[in-house]
Amino acid sequence: MSKVTSSTARKVASSPTPVARVARNTSQLAAFSDECLRPAAVAMAFGRRSRANPGSSMATTNPASSALILANPRLAAPAFARAARREHAIVQENVDVLAIEKVGEDFIVETGTAGRFRAPAILISAGAWSDTLSASFGEAVPLVVRGPQMAVTEPAPYSIAPVVGVYSRKAEESIYLRQVRRGNIVYGGGLRGPAFADSQRAYVDPAVTLHQLPHLRRVVPALAALRVIRTWSGIEGYIDDDIPVIGRSAKVPGLFYALGFCGHGFQLGPGVGDAMAELIDTGECTTPIDPFHVTRFARKMSWSGATAIDHRARPVHAERADRRHRARRSHALAVGWF
Repeated sequence: MSKVTSSTARKVASSPTPVARVARNTSQLAAFSDECLRPAAVAMAFGRRSRANPGSSMATTNPASSALILANPRLAAPAFARAARREHAIVQENVDVLAIEKVGEDFIVETGTAGRFRAPAILISAGAWSDTLSASFGEAVPLVVRGPQMAVTEPAPYSIAPVVGVYSRKAEESIYLRQVRRGNIVYGGGLRGPAFADSQRAYVDPAVTLHQLPHLRRVVPALAALRVIRTWSGIEGYIDDDIPVIGRSAKVPGLFYALGFCGHGFQLGPGVGDAMAELIDTGECTTPIDPFHVTRFARKMSWSGATAIDHRARPVHAERADRRHRARRSHALAVGWF
């Protein structure tokens, strides 16, 4: 859980780090492109023996940009925390959030070991645990907990610069991989394994690992001789439409969401964090985020014949309350899983 001033969040997101400089520079940003290849092109790019299912396509990042976008979560996530602390944010780690309630114009967050926090604005970004928190404010999100199935091979001579992904109509045939500079192939995809948010446990399914191998070799036959040296999983939250929830609450002024990233949170987190900092700080967001609003689930349930209820329409008193607490807002709480 993090206590972050709105000005701090903006400053951290726009600090002159290499990642931030790339994100702000539109000419560099244009280089971040995906190239989709049909099976015949796959064979040309990765050898004649490479083959993909006729119903699948391959997406690879631009090789020129792959060196810029690869990052190690174990190093990058703590780096963001250190940057936030340098800007006087208070970062509380390994703290259980027991309850969140709205009292007047403020939120009260009760924790298990760090005491009580109070703020006029709160961002819920707690991964696979987010649905419980959002439901407590009457905004249920159909979040399903699953464990991605990951593995890494022994080193091989470095030869695959881009991140490679094969996507098929059959989920079990999808595979993605990247080669780190020391030669190991990190890969995942296919079916997901069991994970449990309440016990904070995720499990590797050996059957899925074995099923991944032929699809990995089908794309890059040269990997057939490599041995798998480690497997792992984690706890992730997935939504059935594979689209995250980003934006303000439709019911509670001062409440914001950034959750349900379906396994892409590490990649999207910095950009989403910048957008949410802007929204919380100014009340507006220059990045179009309406399609990610939490009300899309309510609209699906409310559709009746040719009439739909637009839950994005906000009561006048809610807008007035927003203006009041924006005028006095000096800090915000971010409740998240890091």
